[in-house]
Amino acid sequence: MRSFLNLAVGAVIEKDGKRFSISNLLDLESLMAKNEETGVFEVIPIRDIVPVSSLNGVEESEHLELSMIDEIDWTHAEGWHGKLRSLLSNPNRTVDDVKKVADEAGVHIATVYRKLMILETRGRASALVGVKPNGGKGKNRLTPEVEAVIEATIKDFHFNKEKKRRTKKETVKEVEFKLKNGKLPLPHQMTIRNRIREAEAERKRRRLAENALFDAPVSAEESLGADYPLAIVQIDHTQLDIMIVDDEYRLNCGKPWITLAIDVFSRMVVGFYISLDPPGNTGTGQCIAHAMLAKETWLADLDITTPWPCWGVIDKIHADNAGEFRGHMLRRACKEYGMDLEWRPVKKPRYGAHIERLLGTLLKEIHKLPGSTESNPKARGEYDSEKHAVMTLSELERWFALLVVGVYHQDLHDTLNTTPLKRYEQGIFGTDKVLGRGYPIRINDPDRLRLDLLPAFERTIQGYGATIDVIEYKSGVMTRWIEAPDPKNHKLLRKFIFKRAPRNISVIYFYEPELKQYFKIPYRNCAHPPMSIWELHKVRRHLRDEGIKDVDEGIIFETLAQMRAIAEGSAHKSKQARRDRQRGKMNSQAPLPNAPEVLPDDTEAGEPKPDPTQQRGEANYFDEIEIGQSRGGS
Repeated sequence: MRSFLNLAVGAVIEKDGKRFSISNLLDLESLMAKNEETGVFEVIPIRDIVPVSSLNGVEESEHLELSMIDEIDWTHAEGWHGKLRSLLSNPNRTVDDVKKVADEAGVHIATVYRKLMILETRGRASALVGVKPNGGKGKNRLTPEVEAVIEATIKDFHFNKEKKRRTKKETVKEVEFKLKNGKLPLPHQMTIRNRIREAEAERKRRRLAENALFDAPVSAEESLGADYPLAIVQIDHTQLDIMIVDDEYRLNCGKPWITLAIDVFSRMVVGFYISLDPPGNTGTGQCIAHAMLAKETWLADLDITTPWPCWGVIDKIHADNAGEFRGHMLRRACKEYGMDLEWRPVKKPRYGAHIERLLGTLLKEIHKLPGSTESNPKARGEYDSEKHAVMTLSELERWFALLVVGVYHQDLHDTLNTTPLKRYEQGIFGTDKVLGRGYPIRINDPDRLRLDLLPAFERTIQGYGATIDVIEYKSGVMTRWIEAPDPKNHKLLRKFIFKRAPRNISVIYFYEPELKQYFKIPYRNCAHPPMSIWELHKVRRHLRDEGIKDVDEGIIFETLAQMRAIAEGSAHKSKQARRDRQRGKMNSQAPLPNAPEVLPDDTEAGEPKPDPTQQRGEANYFDEIEIGQSRGGS
């Protein structure tokens, strides 16, 4: 099944095994479609729609791992995804629109249509890896290697950090010098000059748009380019001014953090994540995933009936300059889904004005709750926040969700002169004066999204399985690759890609290179309890402080059991112990990405082992654990 769902008028969809073609977009939760077999029109809830997997004869059975894509191939695929984005988002595009893109890229129009078909079917930039133009003008285009040299030289030489002014002539000579050294073909000088001119124009456009945000007295969102829903989403985080309590003893655990995402066009909150952990990769990834995915099931789990119809692929994410927004895998994952990640310009705090104002508005509501600390000690006065704290983290999450969908989205917004929900609807369906954007692209495979954003490792496969951080994992799925030689150097063992969800490392995900698919791999010793990366690092720090150098899997889990017992015994005495205990409970309750555990039609794999992930754990979508650099692995 395909991961993306196109809900434009005329698109073919499927419900209950029947094919329909979309005729009308009715509201944020339903549409009108025609049964292709009977010709009868039906109103269909969006939540019940699935893609037609065989549409255009293109099946999506492979999962191309992002970390394995060569940088040149990725640059090529990402570039084309950017070129085609305007066509993908335009259901009324004409042949002239497509021809204009083809002429600018120097390829035949058939090449553009072929790439469009692939992107409309699969949706992700990686689908274009290995898709090369053929025939016509495409024979004369620059090679990916030459394009990469030109792009890097313009970035690092023409627009240099020392701000030394370089002329086009100097940059052309620098490009030619590098290409000659690399024994790469030399393009015509005018081709290089055109690339420089395009880069200068784009740089100027961005600078003007950025400055307009601070100079224009009206409509900051228009100067940013947020003229329809999900054009720009701003994301930021802050600590909430409230004390929460643990689930069991109802004693104070301290103040939680929230990561929040807002649609600039409508001011709708599109996603959030509340945690006891300070800002970092976990909160950022959870919030972005929450913003992109449909929320019907999530709301049902919280027993909330008010709709939250915000979902889909975002055009741009605006974030601050914090480290959690600058990871390599985060940037590539965003590009994979057609999203641009832009950082707030230094010393220009108003760049994130919308999200900061909203955080301020919502924090005022927090101050009305029992256990509020107030941001100002004078305002707090004699109030004992810890004594009055009564809400658990899950209760606070439900309260905040109700505040968002039941109050904030329904209230009149002073700047918009309408409610955020109404403004969002206008952006989707249009008004008498302005055309709507239509439904955004809906992600139909949340597990694929989560796997794409998990950190990657390279490991060899031995008879005992694979090892990450001295913990062994094994399954029959890996049997055929035991001690497999490296295809490029038979003196070395081949390394394979693995991923894991850092908040529950009881399973890892093995990328089967021939099937191009991920499989769940459990602990080799299935008696071990689930554990988070946070707990593992704490155990290893404790062992290091105790002077224990020879650490193996047995010592890790024995120490974990001891530390958990201590935390359990002291939970009623220590706020830190309660915080640790509550964090561990949260880690065990959040979902893991799903993946098969055995090969299809594979008798060698045998019966699947017990699945320790039945105690659910949370995926940390953006932790930057680079390939081959994790401790304790082989």
